[in-house]
Amino acid sequence: MKGNSNSLLKKLSNKLKLPSFPSLTKSKPSLIPDVLDEIFRHLSDDRATLRACALVCRLWCRLVIPILWADPFLKRNEYGYFAIRTYICCLDENEKTMLREQNIHIPEFPTTLFDYPVFLLTFNYNNFSMGLEDFVTGNEKTFLNMNEKRLIISKVIINMIFTRSRGIRKFDYYRSHLSSQIILTLDHSLSIFGGKKENEIDKYNALNKISTFKFNGFCLKDEIYKVTWPNLFTNMSKSATNIKYLSLYIKRKDFNIQAIYSSIAKLISSQKTLKSFEINEIWIRQSEKKYFYSISYNSISYIR
Repeated sequence: MKGNSNSLLKKLSNKLKLPSFPSLTKSKPSLIPDVLDEIFRHLSDDRATLRACALVCRLWCRLVIPILWADPFLKRNEYGYFAIRTYICCLDENEKTMLREQNIHIPEFPTTLFDYPVFLLTFNYNNFSMGLEDFVTGNEKTFLNMNEKRLIISKVIINMIFTRSRGIRKFDYYRSHLSSQIILTLDHSLSIFGGKKENEIDKYNALNKISTFKFNGFCLKDEIYKVTWPNLFTNMSKSATNIKYLSLYIKRKDFNIQAIYSSIAKLISSQKTLKSFEINEIWIRQSEKKYFYSISYNSISYIR
């Protein structure tokens, strides 16, 4: 494996324009983990190279896997299906049993080497949704009760990754050409997550560390948005209060803004460290004062 690692080091050196790396032999020192970690993080967008590095040795694998799984839904491709399947394998036995009781097929794979949900830093709604839809339709042997299965799987996975992640830093909500059922299912799962009942003890919530929230609500129009979106914004106003970069894009002609603007105002006014705020032309006179009164408490350096 030394030959492979030396070859990859040379390629990394050329790619990053770094000095030549020492050969990994007993007579010459190898790169310390901190240096390797920094190198690998510079390659976060080069997934193919990172996957090759993960196969070199145990140390490289241990350093690369968290980077790859920080944003497993970076692109819309077949890896979304495999990411969902891997997350299913990371469920505990009680959760797997619950899925089996609902006649949901669980892939028969050995216990995973890593606790992959821990590494999630970026949640891409659109690509996650597509991966979830691909998994549900490709995994099931029968198409009976598919809507119920979507809802159950989505609830279980959302709860797992949002409670086991060390802290999601970026939440990108965007809907493209998704089926209406997967949108309704995922919106519902997200809208109830983070909600806390009266007198309930605080639970760990991965939304606490979000620093970037981009919300792009368009495409399919569904009446449930009047419930799910306000719930999502309200719950985030309680859990994610340290957002630095907030972007909202909602077409006024497609949605009833009055049904959601109060919850958006709560989200904005709850922020303690907001630096950048972007929004499109959704404002109506009744809500205009409420929004800008909310952001007046923050030391914002950029408004668009």
